[in-house]
Amino acid sequence: MVNTVFKPVAYFAITLLLVLTASRLALAIWLLPKIGGWAEFSGLMFWGFRLDVQVIGLFSFLLVAITIIMAHGRATTPWRTIFRVLVTLIVPAAIMLELATPSFLLEYGVRPNRLFYEYLDSPKEVGGMLLSSRLPMVIVALAVLTASVYLVWRVSYRWVGDSHWHKADWLIAPAVLVLCFAGARGTADHRPLNPASAAITSNAMLNDLPMSSIYSLTYAAWRAGDESSVALSYGKITDNEALQRVRKTSGISASRFVDNNSTQHLQVATGKHGKAKNYVLILMESLGAEFVGSLGGLPLTPEMDSLAKEGLNFTNLYATGTRSVRGIEATITGYLPSPARAVIKLPNAQQNFYTIANTFIDAGYHSQFIYGGNAHFDNMRVGNDSDEILQNVP
Repeated sequence: MVNTVFKPVAYFAITLLLVLTASRLALAIWLLPKIGGWAEFSGLMFWGFRLDVQVIGLFSFLLVAITIIMAHGRATTPWRTIFRVLVTLIVPAAIMLELATPSFLLEYGVRPNRLFYEYLDSPKEVGGMLLSSRLPMVIVALAVLTASVYLVWRVSYRWVGDSHWHKADWLIAPAVLVLCFAGARGTADHRPLNPASAAITSNAMLNDLPMSSIYSLTYAAWRAGDESSVALSYGKITDNEALQRVRKTSGISASRFVDNNSTQHLQVATGKHGKAKNYVLILMESLGAEFVGSLGGLPLTPEMDSLAKEGLNFTNLYATGTRSVRGIEATITGYLPSPARAVIKLPNAQQNFYTIANTFIDAGYHSQFIYGGNAHFDNMRVGNDSDEILQNVP
């Protein structure tokens, strides 16, 4: 290879490309029954290569910029250290995310994304869950992380070696920067390459396959800033037209709406009032109907099946999302999921926000919210109007 100060960047790019390509190939083989033939397989690998070049271009641009600024004179030694630290952060992180991908795919049907990093806000709960249910996976992950950090740190020493700035590097530098920028953009079209470009199948899981997990995670973090414009996810119609469509398709008589500018309507109870009853809502995380006997699943929940015979048992309800917080917002607040964050996590939901506890309190009930862990998890404590909030209850 040409003796240039940018040679370590090339070594980094090749190494990361090999890691990401090998992982994608392994995932594609694992998901082969879902892939519709050679054309689809080769298309996924082709778009995967392009998206890998994009993310490698971004990281390489940073490394090249640092090299241009620092790889001179007395700053050369600090540059070598900074370069090695950055490379030792990026490559092992990419390896760890790829190792976490199969489990995440099975759980959510997509690569690690925003859901992955949001749970970092609750390390105690997430850590406890991983240690109790996935201890072998945690041990393997820590072993791989330790080994990859050690190996990359050692190998990167050979990359930088005695690298230093040559006069010819002044001529090469502009071309290297342009190359990194072109790779990061991914295309000559007016819009940069993005995950939608690689959505070549009708299967959402396979459409995530061309991305690397470090790409999907950083892309999700970058797009999180677009929440204020979540309305852009929908078509362009006036508020009044949207209101009229909802009212028309609801099947509710116009006379039952509280006014002409709302979808709120009155529904008078027809049942007779008897002795006030105690109400208990049980929210069970990751408990699908296939595990509940009274819902047609396996007979694994005898106590819940017993309660189903004594109380009200709703057998025609469906999940509104794949996360606990989506079930909480639907059950406790009545909100449907949207492209934005769950409503109980939004700033304006922290006070003067409706929850089902309001209704019971207005009816004279004493309400309790009881949780087995820390009630700050998924903002369950904040904005909760229950009279009592009990947490860490065994």
